[in-house]
Amino acid sequence: MEITGKTVLVLGAGGMVGTAACRELLNEGPARLVLSSLTEAEVKEAESILRREFPQTPTEISIEFGNIFLRSEYKDKNRRDLLEDPQCRQGIIEDVLGELAEGVLERSLFYQICQRYRPEIVIDCINSATAISYQDIFFSSQEVLRHLKRVTAEGFGLPEFAAVMEKQLCTLLMPQLIRHIQIFYESMRRVKT
Repeated sequence: MEITGKTVLVLGAGGMVGTAACRELLNEGPARLVLSSLTEAEVKEAESILRREFPQTPTEISIEFGNIFLRSEYKDKNRRDLLEDPQCRQGIIEDVLGELAEGVLERSLFYQICQRYRPEIVIDCINSATAISYQDIFFSSQEVLRHLKRVTAEGFGLPEFAAVMEKQLCTLLMPQLIRHIQIFYESMRRVKT
């Protein structure tokens, strides 16, 4: 892959893998290297390290920060705070479960970064397992179950509603995937695979 003279966007550039990837990329001479990380502190630290290690690089280094899985207006907000805010919650639901309309794209932080820099190359160094684990999907699923049991036991609401919610919980892919991996790991560990 030709890197010289290109614009390269590195997602997760503030992490160990991302910073190492940036070092390798700077040796190849891209015209611009866009460092993207979750927090401003992470990406500024990575930028500082790279500028110190490559003081003579002709590569233009730019930085971006925030949660690329969210719309740009939410990029710096804590996930728990977002979920506690009814308007933010509706925004997330719209962005994740609604049609992939132009507005959804235009609000996306990742889309905006791509539009701003027009990278020819995107390298993803985000630890997706960590990003997913921050969502605490097991806690939120248990909370839904707790409320469903209360609704059913106390007669608040329709039994059909509870059934619909239970079906919804059963279709959540990530908890199923995580549990699958947990079972595989533990099974193999116990038989010393």
